Amino acid sequence: MVLGHIGKALLGGLLPCVAKPGSPVSEITVALRRKESEARLRDLFHSSLAPVNFISGQNINAVKNADAVLFAFPPEQVHEVLGATEMRQALRGKIIISILARTPRDELKRLIDGNDKADGLATNDIRLVRAMPTIGTEVHESATLIGDLSSPVRKRQWNWRCGCSI
Repeated sequence: MVLGHIGKALLGGLLPCVAKPGSPVSEITVALRRKESEARLRDLFHSSLAPVNFISGQNINAVKNADAVLFAFPPEQVHEVLGATEMRQALRGKIIISILARTPRDELKRLIDGNDKADGLATNDIRLVRAMPTIGTEVHESATLIGDLSSPVRKRQWNWRCGCSI
């Protein structure tokens, strides 16, 4: 996977927090597609005191070992990343935060569900939140929209507050 500007900025902002004693995050693993990307990010963040692992070609293992997963890759790669049954199964029960542009929450849920319903893996096993940070993330000044309208109650509240329908 490719880690774009926002993904690098988020990582740069998270690492100092993870390095602090008592941080709720004990380790960050960044899964990439290519060894070159792994080496480039390792060089970029080499001075970090936080426990961060850069790995390539091991997306499924990274997800299996994670409590939470951040989707920070180009949206064009969504079918490639979520195409494997093993990946979809590894995502079950995880907290998933997506910053993928042009990729609605319902589309991600549909892709993660795949054809796995026959295996007893239901959509309610997916805990997915969309977040849209701004480029201000690079200087730790981002306004971030967080969207989780998964329940009918939340949708009604949104409609009532905004006077619009989603």
